[in-house]
Amino acid sequence: MHPRSKQRHSIDLAICLRGDIRDLEVTKVMREAECWTDHHLVKSVLTIHIIPTHHKKKIIRPPFNVSKPTNISREKQFAEDLGDRLTSLGYMTGKVKPVQNPCEEVSDVHCWTETKGPKVTV
Repeated sequence: MHPRSKQRHSIDLAICLRGDIRDLEVTKVMREAECWTDHHLVKSVLTIHIIPTHHKKKIIRPPFNVSKPTNISREKQFAEDLGDRLTSLGYMTGKVKPVQNPCEEVSDVHCWTETKGPKVTV
């Protein structure tokens, strides 16, 4: 800014922040330009650097070693617990009724499809 007139210099248009000075290479000012304006033409050449984005590193987990169990009694206990839970649910006894067609179970229940559209027969 000029000390007496308190008006900005032409160079002030190119340099706004102090950090921009290191990026500024050339500044040219053309006074009294015949471009139908009262302003001065200011041409500045800047070097612009694009900051690379940093990506998160992927966590590489070590694979589990399932081929060699360290404790055989723990393996047998796990197999027994799994078998007990499956039999309590009925999977190993054959008491679980397999669902052949899911529409057969829902056909007796009043469903939203009966009120909104025609009945579907399977």
